[in-house]
Amino acid sequence: MSSKAADAIEARGFARGLEIATTKYTVSVVNNMIKKFNISLSEACEIANITVDDYKKYSDK
Repeated sequence: MSSKAADAIEARGFARGLEIATTKYTVSVVNNMIKKFNISLSEACEIANITVDDYKKYSDK
């Protein structure tokens, strides 16, 4: 495998990892908003700019 191809694969892996970490952080923000502000899941997801489906996918619950 060429160095350029390996670098591209590594960059994609890093970007995907960052995307997952950001989504998991957003899930924790949604959880905090639900608890602190006593709002619904859909309202918290709308504010945090995440879909309810993504929330459920990445939530530990």
